[in-house]
Amino acid sequence: MVYKAKLEYKVKKFLIIGGLGSVFSLVIFVFSSYIPNMFGFENRNLGALRLFFSILLIGLIMLCTTRLSYKFQKPILLFIFLLFNISSISIKNAWVYAAYFNDKLFSDIFKEAGNCKEFTTIVDYDIYNVVKSDPHLILREPIFYHSYESAFLILKQHKNPKKIKVYNIESKIPQSIPSPIIKIKKIIT
Repeated sequence: MVYKAKLEYKVKKFLIIGGLGSVFSLVIFVFSSYIPNMFGFENRNLGALRLFFSILLIGLIMLCTTRLSYKFQKPILLFIFLLFNISSISIKNAWVYAAYFNDKLFSDIFKEAGNCKEFTTIVDYDIYNVVKSDPHLILREPIFYHSYESAFLILKQHKNPKKIKVYNIESKIPQSIPSPIIKIKKIIT
């Protein structure tokens, strides 16, 4: 009896923290200047909203499991477990595909640049169309967009990131970029 009372207190605490945190995060999120999208943690408020909503879901699952009989608990928990596993596997596959996409993009850049050892490239590959139309990319996995991402991707191609700079035309490009500049228009299919 004491154990059940402590468990119900913990469940209520989870529900209160998750519920209030979700509401406060939503209020801050609604009144901020951030343009909402479904693509991730580019904003702290969106991250807080996801965190507190996850806590709220955990509280709701705990509430269901403490209030329902054992024969209903098992199928509900099994269904939730299978649902999370399926979504995790899908997201893992999307991240693997995004890594393949980045590797292919950068290997194509170096093929077009020839055997130049030092150059700057501005890539135009219509990232928004790729994200919208490619069924392998579920939640805009980390495909090349910002210029700071290029150093690692250049290094993966066994090139020197200090001598080679790659920029995406749709992200911020510095005013003074070193020459020679190679502009590459990629059509990704």
